[in-house]
Amino acid sequence: MLKLLCRFNKALSLGNDLSKLMPNKTSLFLSSNKLSKNLYSTSTGGRNLMEFFDDKKNWTEEKVKHGRPWNLDELRLKSNVDLHKLWYILHKERNMLLTMEEVYKQKDLPMPSHERIAKVDESMENVLSVVEERNIAYNLLETGETKKHIPYRRYNSFGHIQYYKPREYLVPWYLNRMWKLKYHYKKIPYWSKFYTSLNRVRLRKERRKLFKKVDSSIHRIIEKHPEYSEDKEYLREYFEKKYGYKPPRPYHELIRKPAPNELPKNIQERLESKNKFYDEEF
Repeated sequence: MLKLLCRFNKALSLGNDLSKLMPNKTSLFLSSNKLSKNLYSTSTGGRNLMEFFDDKKNWTEEKVKHGRPWNLDELRLKSNVDLHKLWYILHKERNMLLTMEEVYKQKDLPMPSHERIAKVDESMENVLSVVEERNIAYNLLETGETKKHIPYRRYNSFGHIQYYKPREYLVPWYLNRMWKLKYHYKKIPYWSKFYTSLNRVRLRKERRKLFKKVDSSIHRIIEKHPEYSEDKEYLREYFEKKYGYKPPRPYHELIRKPAPNELPKNIQERLESKNKFYDEEF
């Protein structure tokens, strides 16, 4: 305590110049003249905050030369280290473009080559999708599961089918009272059967009305134009889409919990399009 009081009195006698009380080692690190540019800048030039702005040559031009976005096939050939470097380069480019966009907005001027922002965003999305593919492939090889939370449809406590996205909770499901009130793990509670029966009757009535509406509209068109009688399937598809009619689906398609090794929907569509392209080419 006495040492602290002596040090405080010494500080008061020195006034605001508290740097004399600091050790010599800290004063060496705090001196700004001895800091190198590599400690606070990741670029080779070390332009500091000017990296948030475009080159001065492009400030007055109407169009800026730029390339196309990175494709998925090109990014799949890159290593993880190269993808990590490319991600930070795209991130810096995006920050620069957004800064320039704000500057041009303040000055009420059109930004040259505004499509660069969309191309950078597309490249970053492709990088994320490639990283996601590699994570899924690694998890399938190591554990046999994708480790992805795939949303699916399930019954809630009132017996209604709703879209459910699994996520992590701090409390397990058998101790989480609120989760058990919303979603029952094994079976629907007995008091929800009344609501489910009423909901099914209502859905049947609405579906029947729409089905009659579609049939009547097809019948009217065929009466006016008999030559359309051969295109009944096309007319039915058109009016079902117009009035929002959806035929009832089977139970195993409507409510199905995804398997642990099942791929997400976006990756399945990507693989299907890729396989279709190779089948058409070869």
